[in-house]
Amino acid sequence: MDPAFPFGKDTNLHPDIPSLSSAFPMLIGELLYLALLTHPDIAHTIMTLAQFSSKAKLHHYAAAKQGCLTVQILECLT
Repeated sequence: MDPAFPFGKDTNLHPDIPSLSSAFPMLIGELLYLALLTHPDIAHTIMTLAQFSSKAKLHHYAAAKQGCLTVQILECLT
């Protein structure tokens, strides 16, 4: 993980999300599907992020996008 990544802080990495309340749960669902099929080792992290689905903020979305990047990296390594 990138130590400079702004977990826990408000960020402007994804400022153009029109409906965060629907985009975040959809992203979490996609990551859970990937975790179940390909990488069960990231399921715990995704489930922890899923706890914030009802009151997601931009830094939660940024963390979920980092999870997408992690899955892409793991796919390249295998």
